[in-house]
Amino acid sequence: MLVQEWESELRENMSKKKSVRLGGKATDKLTGFSGTVIARIEYITGCVQYQIQPYGTIAGKPIESLWFDDTRLGVAEGNSGGPVTSMPKPQHP
Repeated sequence: MLVQEWESELRENMSKKKSVRLGGKATDKLTGFSGTVIARIEYITGCVQYQIQPYGTIAGKPIESLWFDDTRLGVAEGNSGGPVTSMPKPQHP
């Protein structure tokens, strides 16, 4: 594939890509890992990654969040994201 064709295809795919938003829900298309988008980082090379905090706990402890390239993420329909306005109170045994 010629470089021009590749660049054109990349631009087309990026324009169709659903926007990943902080506070929104996202799923890694390769592993199925899903949760809330809690951070975004953009490197000088142009690589963009998002940190996903999964739902639930293991042995009473939160599951570790992971970073994913933006191209690996799918977002839920009607997923607006945005800042958190209130946090639930922790449940103690």
